[in-house]
Parts: sequence; C-alpha cells; structure tokens
Amino acid sequence: MSTMSGSDFRDYIVRTFKRTDKDTEIYEAITDALMDMRLKFQFDDFKVETYSAAIDAAGEYKFDAPTNLGHIISVRVLDDDDSYPLVKLSKSQFDEFYPNPNYSSVDTDKPRHYCYFGGQFLLGPVPDLTSYQYEISHAKEDETAVTSGTSAVDFTDRYREAVKEGVLERLYASLGDWEEASLWNSLYEARMAAIIKKEKENSQGPTQVAYNDL
Repeated sequence: MSTMSGSDFRDYIVRTFKRTDKDTEIYEAITDALMDMRLKFQFDDFKVETYSAAIDAAGEYKFDAPTNLGHIISVRVLDDDDSYPLVKLSKSQFDEFYPNPNYSSVDTDKPRHYCYFGGQFLLGPVPDLTSYQYEISHAKEDETAVTSGTSAVDFTDRYREAVKEGVLERLYASLGDWEEASLWNSLYEARMAAIIKKEKENSQGPTQVAYNDL
C-alpha cells in the first residue's frame, strides 16, 4: 500500500465520518493522532542518529537536545581511541554523582554518564576535552501539521486503520459524541497494542542481562 497524501487521507476519513464541513478539524485530528502514535512507541521508521559537537569550551558539560527529539534510545561518546555508550542517570542520581559541575576547579574526565533535563543533555564527569563528539540515537518527532497539501501522511502505508481510528476518536470527542469517541478509542488502543507488539518482535534482539557499573 502506498503512503497517502493529506487530501487522500482526508477523503478516507470522510467516508466514515461523513461530515464534509470539518476539514480544519480533520487535519488537526490527523496531526494529533500521528503525534500520539509516536509518543506511544519509538517506531523504527522514525529512528535517527544525531551528532553533536556542542561542547566547545572547557568546563562546559551540557548541550541542547535536537529539536525533533522523541524517545531517547542511547547516547554515545565518540572518540578515535575509545567510543562507548553513556549510562543514563536520573536528575537526582546525576546530582548525587556530580554535585557541583559548575565549580571552576571541578575534576574533569571523559564522560561516562548522561542525564536528560530541561531540554538538554548533561554529561558527567565534566568533559576533559572539547574534541569529543556525541551521538544521540532517538526516535524523531515531526511537529509539522498535516494539510491537504501534505504529500505523505506518516503510517498510512501500513497502519492507516490505526490512524483513522485515532482521528475519529478525536473528531467525535470534539463534537461531544462521547459514545462514538469511546468506541473509536477502544478500537485505536487495541490496534496500537497489536502494532507495538509486532514492532517490538521485529526489532528486539536476544534477551541479555545488562550490567551498569554506577
């Protein structure tokens, strides 16, 4: 099945929704449903690697996240001699390990941990070199609104029924028809559970016990 355009998918929705006077609401509901699908799962089709060399001054230990950051999969420090994934910490753990990273005489070293906080990645220890590069593997979020001129609506090549159900749930809720909204929500959630199960089975490797030496 080919990916559907914005106008084609609107027509697909209207065949069930019947209303032809709600185009603005339909396109808004499509945009919101797609965002919800991405929030529920890190689909392989939208996984990317983003590279940052944002630590450009001695003593800096944080850099801004990519603007399209969705689910974070991993963060790696890249170096010609030794590259490896960083261990994720919560903010409270990070503060415990690195209580004063802004101290002018703080000990520096090659980072081993990262924390995502306030739209930034925090690194610990404070990097001892500015030459390190950081690779962020993540699912991307596309905040571009779907319109009639959209050439390709995400997920419609494989999961158009799920998108339709998510859209109809929102449309009927906007009309105050809670019975119809509840029906489409049930269909949407059940289909998403099946989709997520399949996506996990396709992407998961052998089960291993991970050991993080904090």
